[in-house]
Amino acid sequence: MQKETENKVFIGNSYFSTFGFDKTLEWMNCEIDKKQQKFYTSITNIHVMVLVDRDPELARVINNADVSFCDSVSIVKLGKREGKVIPRCYGPDYVLRCCEYGVKQGWRHYFVGGGEGVAEKLAGNLIDKYPGINIAGTFAPPFRDMTDEEIDVMLDDINKAKPDIVWVGLGAGKQDKWIDTYKSRIDATWFSGVGAAFDFISGNTKRAPAFWQKLGLEWFYRFIFEPKRLLVRDIEGLILLLKFRFK
Repeated sequence: MQKETENKVFIGNSYFSTFGFDKTLEWMNCEIDKKQQKFYTSITNIHVMVLVDRDPELARVINNADVSFCDSVSIVKLGKREGKVIPRCYGPDYVLRCCEYGVKQGWRHYFVGGGEGVAEKLAGNLIDKYPGINIAGTFAPPFRDMTDEEIDVMLDDINKAKPDIVWVGLGAGKQDKWIDTYKSRIDATWFSGVGAAFDFISGNTKRAPAFWQKLGLEWFYRFIFEPKRLLVRDIEGLILLLKFRFK
């Protein structure tokens, strides 16, 4: 296990950054200007922690992220019980903050993921919201294993677009492993797995009203509309939280 530092603390089974969006944006701006190294931001919620608990390889990827945002009020509260203070950083908000901040910086954004047409719709909404934003490209991988030739075409398309930031929305765990696998073959500075942000920003999924967000009940709001898909996942998350609390 890594050692805790001023910038990262260990809660439950994962490391989390102690800083939020502002410091991250400044860091990103500095590194994108240099274009010398590659960096990775993970977004971790209870569901991701359930996957980390089962998958040592995913645990390695998540816990080696340069920035590890906590996207769960429950995890923030769990950390407070242990005397560890971390901010709650919601994935879609991170995308929006980066897009807004990056307009003046000229950042080039590339979006990988989503169902058919989702990434294009997301890009269109961002262009409307942030005039002047530079969308370098989008790619929607098929819902199956890609052939080596298809992977080469995908990576070639991304590199030709010359992005500064590659946003990956392939679902919890899968998107993080995608970044870990292909980061070395992509000429970009920053990589971020942002999951449901694709659906929220594209408008395919409705975000919880501000009242629910303030109470930290966005998960329950989503459950109301997708009970069959989320029931088992939410129960697993609750069990893991109880395990951490009474450990």
